[in-house]
Amino acid sequence: MLEELQIMADDKGNIHAKKPSGFNPGSYRQVQTYVYDILGAKDPKIGFKKVDGKKQRIVRGTDEKNLSAVGEQHPILFAFTSRIISYRENSKAISTYFDFVQKNGRMLYTINPFGTETNRMASSKSNFWCGTQIQNIPYYAKEMLIADEGFILCEPDNSQSEARCTAYLAQDLNLITALETPGRDFYKSLGTLFFGMEYEKVTAEFRNLVLKKIVHGTNYMMGPDTFIVNAGIENLLFAANVLDVSIGPDAGQISMKAFATLLLEKYHEPFKRIRQWYAEVKNEIRTTSMLRSPLGHVRYFFGDIDKKHQIFASAVAHGPQNLSVSILNSGWWKQWQLQKREPEDFRMKAQIHDSAPFQYRKGREDIRVEAIECFNNPTEIHGRILKIPVDYKYGTDWGHMLKGAPAAHT
Repeated sequence: MLEELQIMADDKGNIHAKKPSGFNPGSYRQVQTYVYDILGAKDPKIGFKKVDGKKQRIVRGTDEKNLSAVGEQHPILFAFTSRIISYRENSKAISTYFDFVQKNGRMLYTINPFGTETNRMASSKSNFWCGTQIQNIPYYAKEMLIADEGFILCEPDNSQSEARCTAYLAQDLNLITALETPGRDFYKSLGTLFFGMEYEKVTAEFRNLVLKKIVHGTNYMMGPDTFIVNAGIENLLFAANVLDVSIGPDAGQISMKAFATLLLEKYHEPFKRIRQWYAEVKNEIRTTSMLRSPLGHVRYFFGDIDKKHQIFASAVAHGPQNLSVSILNSGWWKQWQLQKREPEDFRMKAQIHDSAPFQYRKGREDIRVEAIECFNNPTEIHGRILKIPVDYKYGTDWGHMLKGAPAAHT
């Protein structure tokens, strides 16, 4: 936590070091003046806003998408916009994850089972005006959440759940094989499939900052502009360096947008069935106005899917998200039965999109094994049985947990 506070102070200091005294990176007016007037950035005009009930294009925007686009124009602009974005993120982190009001030394939160269209639960702070949301707590804030005395925290996690659900819903045998090849990490395998890299030479940094971002971007049908913001310019520059791609305006170079497009297209080279599935999803909504999951969940879609890309992207993301969380919730319900049976030694703690942390009394490892087994829920999808492996971590606080041995499911 102290490290995060220092990062915020450092970023603000970096901005002040390159700006006149008194510059406030939290002021959109000051950011507008320095970025567009003093530094002369070209206005990307990304996005729209409502003014008097009418939609107007954003001009001289200072939100993350516009600042990221400005950062692509010149290294000096990138130096400023990236620090402004970082400052805002750190500012929000402090107010959201470090300054929340506690109740009796505990962080309270709410879970809304109807908070999303995909059937994922949505979290927010407690209805008692304290706490904060539980589902997106960053790694640097997790250490503040500790097990009760005499208990150990444990977090089972459905491994690569959405990617596996996508593979089985799309019936893409190449993707299924990549996910289920024993002894090989899925994301590192993508380095070989996408770029011809030797498996052993795919670094953890490239795996996490590039390959995982590509999968996330395609799962949500991101365009290149959105992908640049989501992946981060620094990560894309790192990818370009590893792949020996030169980004810039000169001859022999390509633009950042073209590079982002290239990365997203790489996903579809080995997994050609995915785009066919996209078309099948669109046709199902075009003809029935709904999607029905293999488990029976129905979601209706309104509007013209051929004219509104947002409807199409939402529909493609819906299937894997809905199936993934439905399988997780089956395990969560089983955990609730376990808690009713063992109220003194087992306590459920949260439901996060692919995991469900709990705590168990020291010496009751049998309960830990049973609680993890709750998430072993094979599901038939298009005649194939989807089995999502369950990884788990355990420890006395949420930020410092040890990886457990793989569960032996039957």
